[in-house]
Amino acid sequence: GKFDHFRQMEPLSAIITAFTEFCDEIITGDAERFHQTKISIQQKLGIASVFLANIIPNLNQIVQVPDTEPVDVGGMEAQHMLKYIFQLFVRAISKPSQTLVLFLDDLQWADPLSLDLIESLVTDTE
Repeated sequence: GKFDHFRQMEPLSAIITAFTEFCDEIITGDAERFHQTKISIQQKLGIASVFLANIIPNLNQIVQVPDTEPVDVGGMEAQHMLKYIFQLFVRAISKPSQTLVLFLDDLQWADPLSLDLIESLVTDTE
């Protein structure tokens, strides 16, 4: 993903772009990797995939996102939930045998939420 000076007011824009492209790669890739990724995401995220699918719509094409009522959270609680669910997602799609490289360009234009999320992903010990 590429952070853009003109999209600074769109939180997570480059991260969403990067993970959307990842989902596109999984969707159009080989069937075995698609199946393994789908199972892994379902096991790690469960019902939390609903929250992530609202941010990364292409995720709906990988996992069956159940229809549920939206959870009404705000402020810091929503940010903590976002970081935790992204951590679960990254754990699901990356393994020692299949590492995940997230290339983010022009980090100087990143919004504070993106920087906070990147920090939580980089410092995640699992």
